[in-house]
Amino acid sequence: MISQPMSTERTTLERLLFEANLSLGQWSRAANVDFKTAKKAARGERIRPLKAYALLRVLSNALGRTVEQKDIPEWDVAS
Repeated sequence: MISQPMSTERTTLERLLFEANLSLGQWSRAANVDFKTAKKAARGERIRPLKAYALLRVLSNALGRTVEQKDIPEWDVAS
């Protein structure tokens, strides 16, 4: 059986979290959002708008610049 190499390319969100020096756990705790929700966001699964706002606020504060939903193309935020 031949295994496929794992992709080493990071998503936009992974790059931003790395730049902000935040783990998923730190990010979710700082945003007061369940870890599962942060993990869903990281995987590109649908999350609620208020949760997305809280996560974006923490990311923006950690980076010292505004990060908007449109800046993370893999995000799926319910309307």
